[in-house]
Amino acid sequence: MATLLAVTPEPSTGERRAVPEPVLLYELICLALLLHRPGGARPDTHCDQCGKPWPCSQVRLACRLREGF
Repeated sequence: MATLLAVTPEPSTGERRAVPEPVLLYELICLALLLHRPGGARPDTHCDQCGKPWPCSQVRLACRLREGF
């Protein structure tokens, strides 16, 4: 087993190991939910990131995708 590990080439610094698609999608959902947040506590508040009325379309999409998991 140690011989097999020694022979297996490591990815070069420019290559990124493949991340499974569901994991990457969930990371993007979490990132959208962190970045797109309401700007205040008032009912007519807007998103800090995109400036659209809260909840913005990015948050709605992220919530729908999260429910799919």
